[in-house]
Amino acid sequence: KLKAFLQNEGKKLLGGIMLSCCGRGPGDNTVMPGKMADANAFHSFFPNIPCLGFYAGGEIGPRARGGNYNDIFQAGNAEVQGFTVVFALFIVPNRDIIARKTDVKFHYFDDSEENINTFIWDKLKNKSKSHHSFSMPYCEANYP
Repeated sequence: KLKAFLQNEGKKLLGGIMLSCCGRGPGDNTVMPGKMADANAFHSFFPNIPCLGFYAGGEIGPRARGGNYNDIFQAGNAEVQGFTVVFALFIVPNRDIIARKTDVKFHYFDDSEENINTFIWDKLKNKSKSHHSFSMPYCEANYP
């Protein structure tokens, strides 16, 4: 369902945060089959998406409902729960898909180290030419 939502809405998943009950993993003596079952399940659906998480003694999230396969996005009714897993997902618009479907224009910024350094040094040079006294800071790199 999440993959279909992302594709239909022109969005992409950047990553996730997993909060899983310590009763669900990571070891063998848990209520879930296999080690790290929740993290492995996320990875099986989204193999190239990073997921950071930890095991807790109580998870805070929307009320867990068994067999809830239709309403994958929930908000509100937060409760402390046990033996559950809560995923917080970072979902953003997919610029490439939106640009193809609409007239929306995006600005892409080149924030490479070289461009940032050039910008800063240009600002410093212009500032030093003004009426304010200004000295260049010491820097080991060679800049134009």
